[in-house]
Amino acid sequence: MLCKIHRNKLHKCLLVGGLLCAAVFGTYSCTDKYDLDTKQPDGLNSIYGYLTQQGNFKTTLQLIDDLGEKEILSKTGSKTMFAANDEAFKDFFASNSWNVRSYSDLTLAQKKILLYSAMIDNPYSTSMLSTATGPVKGVVCRRASSLTKYDCVKVVDSQSEEADSLLPNNFRFNSIREENDTIVLFQDASMAAPLVHFTYKFLAGNRLQSSDVDFLYNQPAGTRKNDDVYINNSKVVEPNIFCKNGFIHKVDKVVLPLDNMAEIIRKDPETSIWSSIVERFAVPYYDKELTATYNQLNNKNYPKVFNKRYYSDASEDEDGKIGPLVTDHNGSAFEASLKFDPGWNGYAALKNGENKMQENMAVMIVPTDEAFNDWWKNGSGKELYEFYRGSLENTPTSVLQRLINVNQLESMIGSVPSRFTDILDDANEKMGITEQDVESVTIGCNGVIYKTNKVFPPKAYSSVLFPVVVDTTNLSIIETAIQCMDYSAYLNSMSTQYILLVPENDGMLTYIDPVSYGQTRTKMWKFKLQNTSKPKYLRIAADVYDCTLDETTGKWVEEGEPYTIVDKDIRYIDNNLNAVSENVLRNRLEKLLDNIIVTTKYEPGKEFYRTKANTYVRIESVNEGGKVYGGLQNKYNTPLTIKRNGVFKKQNGYALVVDGPIMGAPDNAAMTIQDKPEFSDFFGLMKECGVLNKNIDVKNYMFTAPVKDETCGNMVDIKTYGDVGFEKDDALGIADNAQKVTYLLNNYQYTMFVPTNEAMQIAYAAGLPKAEDIQNIENDETIEEEEKAQKVGELREVVLDFIKYHIFDNSIFIDKGFESGTYESQKTELIFATFVQDDTSKFELHYNDAGVADSAYMAIPKVNKGQSAWYPVKKIYPEGSVEVYTGKYTSGKPFKVNVTVDENGISLVDNIGGKANVIKNEGLYNVMAQEYWVSNNPSSTTSSTLMKEDDLSYNFFINSSSFVVLHAIDKPLIYADGEHKNVKGDIVPTQFKYMLKQISSEARRRK
Repeated sequence: MLCKIHRNKLHKCLLVGGLLCAAVFGTYSCTDKYDLDTKQPDGLNSIYGYLTQQGNFKTTLQLIDDLGEKEILSKTGSKTMFAANDEAFKDFFASNSWNVRSYSDLTLAQKKILLYSAMIDNPYSTSMLSTATGPVKGVVCRRASSLTKYDCVKVVDSQSEEADSLLPNNFRFNSIREENDTIVLFQDASMAAPLVHFTYKFLAGNRLQSSDVDFLYNQPAGTRKNDDVYINNSKVVEPNIFCKNGFIHKVDKVVLPLDNMAEIIRKDPETSIWSSIVERFAVPYYDKELTATYNQLNNKNYPKVFNKRYYSDASEDEDGKIGPLVTDHNGSAFEASLKFDPGWNGYAALKNGENKMQENMAVMIVPTDEAFNDWWKNGSGKELYEFYRGSLENTPTSVLQRLINVNQLESMIGSVPSRFTDILDDANEKMGITEQDVESVTIGCNGVIYKTNKVFPPKAYSSVLFPVVVDTTNLSIIETAIQCMDYSAYLNSMSTQYILLVPENDGMLTYIDPVSYGQTRTKMWKFKLQNTSKPKYLRIAADVYDCTLDETTGKWVEEGEPYTIVDKDIRYIDNNLNAVSENVLRNRLEKLLDNIIVTTKYEPGKEFYRTKANTYVRIESVNEGGKVYGGLQNKYNTPLTIKRNGVFKKQNGYALVVDGPIMGAPDNAAMTIQDKPEFSDFFGLMKECGVLNKNIDVKNYMFTAPVKDETCGNMVDIKTYGDVGFEKDDALGIADNAQKVTYLLNNYQYTMFVPTNEAMQIAYAAGLPKAEDIQNIENDETIEEEEKAQKVGELREVVLDFIKYHIFDNSIFIDKGFESGTYESQKTELIFATFVQDDTSKFELHYNDAGVADSAYMAIPKVNKGQSAWYPVKKIYPEGSVEVYTGKYTSGKPFKVNVTVDENGISLVDNIGGKANVIKNEGLYNVMAQEYWVSNNPSSTTSSTLMKEDDLSYNFFINSSSFVVLHAIDKPLIYADGEHKNVKGDIVPTQFKYMLKQISSEARRRK
C-alpha cells in the first residue's frame, strides 16, 4: 500500500499504471523516499500520447504504429521506454552498421530491434532501475528488454560472403555450411541481449567510482555527473517522465542492442587473432524444439536452426539450464573449454547458487593483433612460438585455452580501474593491468571488452608448468594429475623457485607403490588416461602388477595379470576444480606429485634438493642426459635421465622432463642400518633397547600386513609414566608399568649420524651398556624378577637416550648449500615437575633423622580409592603450602651438536666438546632412507587391520612419511659428562647412568 502523502498526489491520475508500479516495486512505507511521486503533474498522459504531444518523436511513433503497439502504449500496459527523438534518429540513419540510410529501408526485423530493445516490460524510474526484487537497492546493472531472442536471428546463404564473415572458421561450422544451403543462426538462444545501465545508486551500492564509468565509456575522468544515467551506449538526458502506463526516459542516441563479447571481438578488425582463437570453441548447436518454434513463428520450413554456443565451463542452453557445455548436439566432445561462454547474452556468475544475471557481467581482456604478434614473436610468447614452429594454427586449442581463460574475468564489478590491483591471474597473483594498457573499452550485453596494447599471458607459459602445458602428447598423464589434484596455482607461483621433475607418459608406467616396499611382493603401477561414459571427461586409472627387480638391467619387470584402480571422481581437464574425495589412487598421485616438486632454487654444483614431500632428490645436472635420483633410484643406482629437449629454464625455476617418476627410498632407517655390517653394534643396541618395537598401538599408523622383515619397524621413542606426552587423568596417580610410544621420526626430514663398530668401542669404554650386558641380566636367574625388570629398564633407557642423541632435525648432506651451525637432537634435557598443595588436609609430612621434611604423603581422592604415594618435598612455604616433586618430568631444551658441513665433508662437536667426523666411504654417507606410515582407512581412529596382500593397493593409504639421511661417524656423540646433583642432593654421574627415575622409585618405596 502506498503511503498517504503519495496517494494524495496520485489517486486522480495513476489508474492502471499506479497499480502496476505497486505490483512491481512492492509496497512502500512513508519512510521510503520515492521523490517521483511528489513531482508528477496533476494530469498524466499515456506513453504514446506523450510522444505524440511532444512533436519530435515521429520516427518512434512510426515504429510503434508499424509494429502494432499503438493500442498498448496508448491505453494499458506497464512499460519503460528509452525514447530517442527525431534528431537522434537522423544521426542514426547518417551512420549505422546496417548501412540503412532511411526509415523506408528498414526491414521488419530491424524495426523490431529499434523499438523493443529500447523498452522494458515493467515500469522503472531511474532511481529504481538498480533495485532488485525484495526490494534490494543498488545492485542491478542489466535488465531484459522487450526484445525476444526470435527478433535477432541471422539468416544467410551458406556460401555467401556474409556467411564467411558471420560463421567461425572451424570444422564444426564448416560441416553445417556443406550440409545446409541456408544457415539460420541464433547468436544466443537463451535470451535476447539485455540492456546495460549504470545509475548512481548502482555505483554507490557496489562502491564503484564515477571515474570507473567514464573509463567504460571511453570518456575523460570527471565527465560523468553524479545523477547521470547511462543505458547501453546512450545517456539519459531527460529522465522519469511519468505516464499512466509507465515511464519515458529521453536519451541522446538511438538505443540499440549491444553485441555480446564474442561478437564484439569478432567484428573488431584489430582483434582478429584473438577472435580466431575464441572461435575455435564455437559450436553450432541444433535443437529440434527451437527449430520448430522458429519455423512456426516465421512461417518457414528450415530443416535445422542452430544456436551458436561455446564449449565452456559455464553456459546456458535454450531451456535456461546453466552448466558446462562439453559436447555438441551429437554428443561429440571437444579437447578444451573456456572459463565461460562469451556468446551467452545472459551471462551470470552464480552467487550463492543463484543466477545473478541482473547484478553483474563479465570482462574480457583482448590484445590487439599488433600487440599479440609482438608478444608471440618477440616477447614472452616466443618460446611458445618456437615450440610450435611459428604456427598459431598448429598450437593446440587446449594450450591456447589457458591464454583466453586467464583473460576472462568473471566480475565486471571487480575488474574496473579502481579495482585493477585486485585482478588475479592463474597463479592467484596480481595480473598488473593498468589504465594505460587499455586502448579502448567496448560495453557488451554480457560483459565488457578491454582492448589492450599488451598481452597478459597465463603464468603457466612462463612457469615450470610450461612443458606440461605445451606437450599434450608425451606429458598428458602428469598434466591431468596436476590439474585434477589442483597443483597448477602452486606451480605457477612466481614467489618461489622450483625444479619440476616431469615424468613423461612412458615413465608413468613404472611407478613402484611405496606401500609395497615392505611387502613380500612389490607392486608396479602403470598410470593411464581412461575415457568415461561422459564425453569430454577423462580420468586417471592404473593397472597394478606384481614386479621384481632385474639385477642385471636395474629395471623393474611386471609379472602376472594386473588389476585396475580407477579414480572414482570424474574430473574436467580444465580449471573447473572441485573438492576431491579420498581414494587410494589420489593418495598415490599426491605423493607422486610431492616427490617431483623441488621447492628450492637450482645451484650449479649442488646435488641434493629438498622436495615438497620433505624428501630429497639427487640431481647431477640440469642438462640433457643429466641423471636424477630419488631414494629408490639411489639405492639401486638406476637413475632417471633428463630427456632430449627436456630442459626448460623458466621464470620460477627449471622444468626437467625425465623418463620416470621420482621414487622415495624403499628402506626405513632401521633396515638401512641393518644392511651395513659397519653398523652391526649400533643396530644390536637399537633392537635391544626397544626402539624397533613393532608390537605397539599407534592410531592411524599401524601397519600389520605381512612384511618381508619382522625386525625393522619404524623407530619409536618408548615412554614410561612421567614422560612428556603421557598424562593420566589423576594428576598425581602412579600407574606401574604404564607405557606409551611416539615415533622418533615424525613427518619431517632428519639426519642420523651412526657410529661405526669401531666408534662404538669408544662408547662402551665410556660406560655405555652393550647389548649382551642387557641380555645377561635378563638371563640371570639369581636376580629377582622385579629387580631384574628395573635394571633392564634402566639400561634400555640409557641406550635409547644414546640413540636419540644421534638423530637430528633437518637433513644435512655432504654437498654445497647446506648450513653449518647448531642442530637439535631427539634427546632432550629432562626437568622434574613440581606440584603445590595448599589444602593441608590432603597431605602429611615425613621428617628424616635430621628433622627435615623430606617427603609428603598425598591422599588423592579418586573414584579408584587408595591411590596415594609419598613424594619428595622441594619447599615448605610460610603459609603452610607444600611444593613437592610429582615424580614426573617435562622436556627441557634438546641437546645439540655443532655441525660444520660443505661439499667435502661433515665434522661434529658434541655437547661435551667431543669431536667426530663423517666417514666418506662409499655407501656410508649421504645414504637416503624413509619411514612410511600407512593405514587401510585414512580417516579411521583405530589401528589398521590385517588385509589380504593382494588388496594392499586397494585398501592402504600412505598417511605420512619421514625422510632421513644417514652418515657413518668415527666417534660416538655424548650429550653429558661429569657429575650432577639430583633433587635429593645426591651426586650422580650423568652419562650412561640411569638417574631419571630415582625420585619416583624412592617415592614408591614409601607408602
